[in-house]
Amino acid sequence: MKKNTFTLDDDFEEESPLLDDTAILFFQSDIPNYIFADDLNHLYRLNLTRTDDVPVRDASWPFYSYHDHLRLLKYFLVERPDTSTKILIIRGEDAPSESARILHEFSDSPAESDPLNPDLQHRNGILLSYQQSLTPVTAYDPNPPLGLSRKAAKERQELDTLLTTLLDHLDLNHL
Repeated sequence: MKKNTFTLDDDFEEESPLLDDTAILFFQSDIPNYIFADDLNHLYRLNLTRTDDVPVRDASWPFYSYHDHLRLLKYFLVERPDTSTKILIIRGEDAPSESARILHEFSDSPAESDPLNPDLQHRNGILLSYQQSLTPVTAYDPNPPLGLSRKAAKERQELDTLLTTLLDHLDLNHL
C-alpha cells in the first residue's frame, strides 16, 4: 500500500503578523501626541484626527487616523502611555515607500530653504526641530535579526505581540 506524503514547499514561510501593505515607524519624542500629529499633518499634508483611544494591555493609547483617498493610504498614529514612543502605521500598496520617505526626511538634513517660499521654510523648520532634539526614528522590520540574545528575543516577541494587537484593532475597527 502506497502512503501519501505531503511536504511543505521550500518557499513556505511562517506567516508574518504584518502584511506586505503595512509599514510601521517608531518615533521617540517627548513632544505631546497632539502636537506631533499636527506636525505630521503639516509635513505630509495629512489630516490625522484624534478618535477613541485604543485599549491595549489595560491602558488607553491615544489614537489618530487619516485615510488618504487619493493615494489609497491609511495612516494611524498611536502613543504608548508612560513612554515617549509614537507609532505610525501606514497601510496601503505604497506604504513601504511612504514610510521610507518619512524615515529619510526625519533622518537627513532638509533641502535648502527658499526664502521666497514660506511653506517650505515652515516645513524645514519642523524637520530641523525634530533633528535638533535628536528624535530617533526607526522602521519596523518584520524579519527579526538572527542571533538575538534571550532577552532581545523576548523583547522582540513582546513587540510583535503588541503590533499584532494594534493591527487586529485596526482591522476590526478601521477597515
